[in-house]
Amino acid sequence: MNAPLSYSTTTLGNDDTMFYARQLMVIPDAGKACREAQLLLPLMEIQSTNTPGGFCTPTVVVTIDCQGGGGATDMNVYKLTVEALGAQTQIGVAAQTVGNTAVDYDYFCNFTVIGTVVAQLSEE
Repeated sequence: MNAPLSYSTTTLGNDDTMFYARQLMVIPDAGKACREAQLLLPLMEIQSTNTPGGFCTPTVVVTIDCQGGGGATDMNVYKLTVEALGAQTQIGVAAQTVGNTAVDYDYFCNFTVIGTVVAQLSEE
């Protein structure tokens, strides 16, 4: 999966950071009915309101759209992963057309991620 080279950020009132990125999805080996995308961000954590003092993964919202001519076939997200990879957070998305129909259209994944960026410790 390809990772976008850039993303936009906004600092929220509670000091969390909102990230936004848009990426052309790639066709995986599974065929033209599927699409995948991934996003690499700084390492993040969010304090969970359900577990006082505990932490959970960032809040992630993804949408998929198509700018292909002649309309688009609906896509369903069937896999969303959020993983810490060293000093980064990796977010992966896999989607498939409704009815598993192979299509040639270009699909784009829009990522919105909200979380608290983990401060990197400096070596002394």
